[in-house]
Amino acid sequence: PMFISTRQPVFNEPQFDTSSYYPHNLVFINDLLLVSILLALINKF
Repeated sequence: PMFISTRQPVFNEPQFDTSSYYPHNLVFINDLLLVSILLALINKF
């Protein structure tokens, strides 16, 4: 998959080992954080 090669530099830290973690799970968590931040901003108005 292409998204693994494009997303890999983001998780270059030692604690993020792509061999033991599923990359799409990390991307999914990232998207959930973005959505929750957007919802929090919308709810402020």
